[in-house]
Amino acid sequence: MGNLSVLSVGGGDITLKFDKSNPAEVIRAKRIIKDMLRRGYALLIEVKEGEFQRAVNFDENVGEYIIADYDPEEITEPVVKLKENDDEQEEEETAAIEPKARTRKANQKRIKMENANAVAVARSAGG
Repeated sequence: MGNLSVLSVGGGDITLKFDKSNPAEVIRAKRIIKDMLRRGYALLIEVKEGEFQRAVNFDENVGEYIIADYDPEEITEPVVKLKENDDEQEEEETAAIEPKARTRKANQKRIKMENANAVAVARSAGG
């Protein structure tokens, strides 16, 4: 059975549990999750024991959280920038070698809502 804990300072914490054998509960939970994402809630899905990742979307048709699973890639090829120096009517071009910034490659990971423990945090919860 999946559950969604909603952290709420004003109204107290709420836990939404839904059983996949009850279609009405599942439909209601899907609508609530989609609405929370639309309103800017951060949905944190437990991917391993004690490890959470943020859901970037939710597929309401199949009931799956979509998580951007980033794999950092470091590029070692230097970027060459040409600089112009203006010294007494002389222009020189000097090359400054700077490493490229790290890029992040996103793969999508899907987790079924009925198997997930999730925590929702509102945008205003940070104070």
